[in-house]
Parts: sequence; C-alpha cells; structure tokens
Amino acid sequence: MRPRFTLRTRIILAFLAFGVVLSSLFAAVALTSMADFERILMTELLQVETSNLIAHLHIQPSTPLPASQRIYAYVSRVSDRHDVPAEMAGLPPGTHILDREGNRETYVAVSDDGAQRLYFVIDLSDIAQREVFLRWLMAGVILIGTLVSGALGLLLAGRLIAPVQRLAQWVEASAPPRRDNRLRTHFANDEVGALAVAFEHYQARLDAFLTREREFTADTSHELRSPLSVIQASVDLLAEDPTVSLPGQRAIERVRRRTTELTDLLDALLYLARHETDMAIVAEPVPVWAIWQHLVDEQMQATSTSVKLHGDASVTVLAPPRAASLVFGQLLRRAVELSNGAAVSVAITSAGIELSPWPEAGEKTPPNVDQQRSDNGFGLTLISRLCERLGWTVRWPQQPGEPLTLTFADSNHA
Repeated sequence: MRPRFTLRTRIILAFLAFGVVLSSLFAAVALTSMADFERILMTELLQVETSNLIAHLHIQPSTPLPASQRIYAYVSRVSDRHDVPAEMAGLPPGTHILDREGNRETYVAVSDDGAQRLYFVIDLSDIAQREVFLRWLMAGVILIGTLVSGALGLLLAGRLIAPVQRLAQWVEASAPPRRDNRLRTHFANDEVGALAVAFEHYQARLDAFLTREREFTADTSHELRSPLSVIQASVDLLAEDPTVSLPGQRAIERVRRRTTELTDLLDALLYLARHETDMAIVAEPVPVWAIWQHLVDEQMQATSTSVKLHGDASVTVLAPPRAASLVFGQLLRRAVELSNGAAVSVAITSAGIELSPWPEAGEKTPPNVDQQRSDNGFGLTLISRLCERLGWTVRWPQQPGEPLTLTFADSNHA
C-alpha cells in the first residue's frame, strides 16, 4: 500500500515541485540565452574587426597584426599556411568556434583576400571561470527558488485547507441533538461548498434511517413486551391454581421458562440495536459475584447439574447491568446444557471468568444439541456479538475439556 500524505503535505510538495521546475527553467533559459548572446556578439565583433583589418592592410600593407593575449591574427597565402596553427589551418572561410579542452571559448574568423587568407582570433579561454561561476549562480537560483516556493507553500497551505478543516469540524460536531441542517450556508459556492452540500444530503438520509430504526426499536420493545408480560402474568396465575394436574404444572413451567428466554432474547436484540448513548444502556459498576450467585441459585432449582462458584467475590465490572446479566446467564445455561450432567465450575477473577469443563461439539454434547444455536438459549454468534459490544473477549474451547474464558476489557474494570 503506497503511503498517503496529508492535504497540507501535498500542497507543500506541489509548491516545492513548482519552485524546482520554474527555477530550473529560468536557469536553463538564462544559461542558453547568455551563450547565444555571447556567440552572436563575438560573431559580429569578428566580422567587424576582420573587415577593418583587411581595409587597413589594403591601405597600409605594413600595418602590424593584432598580437595580444586575447586578440591576435594570422595572414598567410591560401596555398601555404605553415605559420598558422594546425587547428586553424584547415578551417574554411567563415566564423568558427574552437573547442579547446571542452571550453569552446576560442572564436576564429577566416577571410580570403585575394591570394592571402586572414585568420582573426579572439581567445576567451582565460575567462572560462566565468561560466563556472554562472553555473553555480544558477544552481543557487534553483535552490533559493525551491526554498522560497516551499516557504510559500507552508504559509499558504493553512489558508488553502482551512475550509476543508472547518467542514471536518462541522461534520464532527454535527451530532443529532445539535446538527446544523444548513451546512452549505457556511461555505462558499466552490468545491468545498459542493462537498458540504453532499454531506448535508447524506446527513438527511442518515437522520431518516436513524429515525426509522429508533421508531422500530421502540415499537418492537412495546409491542413485544406487552404480550410477553400478559403471558408471564397468566402463567404465574395458573401456577398458583391448586387444581392444575402434575402434567399441567410441568407444561406451565416450560411456558414460564420459554417466556423468560424470549424476554432475554428481546432484551439482547434491543441492546444490540440501541446506540451507545442511549440512557437505557448506560454502563455502571456491576457486582459480578452477586449476579453469578443469583444465576447459579436459579439454575440449581431448575436442573440437577451441580454448579460450583469460586473466586474473587469483590470483582466488579463496568457494563450495563441487564446486558452483563444476559451474557452471564447464557454462558451458564450453555455450560450446563453441554455438561451432560457433569459438574460445572465457574471461576471469577479480576481479569474475567472461566467456565469448565466445556466439552467440544461432538465429544460430550448430546446429539440433539447444536453448538451454534440451542433450543435453550442464544446462539454462540449472538453471545459473541453481545461480548463484542461490551468490549469483552470470549474464547471458545478448541479441545475437549478446555475451559471457556471470558476476558473483561481493561477499561471496564471498576
């Protein structure tokens, strides 16, 4: 995965790249222009000086030839050029630039005057350091241009991304109780404004979805709890009727147990559907031992399976009480169900809870019991989702006889 740069960093890098390109183009144009100007100037100067020298030689043949360190001339016959340096002797008439040690600083004008050939030379090799200085100067221009562009990018990046940062702050602060429904009015009619409009439309769709979900959760809670409460009350009345036969009492007990399980399932699903800020699921310190003791007492009354509770009785955990009770109850119910009559041990520590033995599916589990979903409680997937919502970690056994481990989140310890 390629690295991602922030918008501020990308703006600064863009300014730096612009500075490098612009400074390099300026340096290249400057060096090329100076070289062309030098060539044109030297060519014109050679032509003028050569014409003047030929004119003086016509008037006064004994006119001395230039012989300074930088400007000098040769005159020879066209057929005999022994006095001319070999590098110039073969040059045809015209203006030439000799490349001496890669400097190309010697300019030669060759002109024929009857039987004579004139070589007029301007040697600039001794000032070759000038071009070295110019190259270093252009390198400095590139460096300074790059630094100036980077500084401008650093100064302007904050201003350029300020609208984006402001939009991010508005979106971050737009929780449902204080949401701004006119987000577009705070931004100009540009790309950021278009993004604000898109966020505004998305918020509207999200609000509509949350409203429907909230209404569905409220309606489900009311419409399902009411008949369950009626069933529970009716079952309690029937259980107190002394005329009910023994088979009828067993049937009433099964209905009562199923009603309780259905109520627990409804509470679990509603807990998973509600938002974390819902007042109904606010976390508080929960006494783990007291909840487990109550669950064990109820389980001992309902079944003959022995459940041994031991560990630290002072452990508390920060969680919604009803959600914690649901998880503990379902884990105990599953452990008793899978124990096939064997004793179940529940160890409570500050780090979590350990239930053992917990047989692997297919080893000690009755053939009519499904590990993923039981007729006597929640499926393992739903239990895992409840634990994940609470921030707890549940480790299901991988081998027969391994304990089931429920680990509390560090931040949840009270």
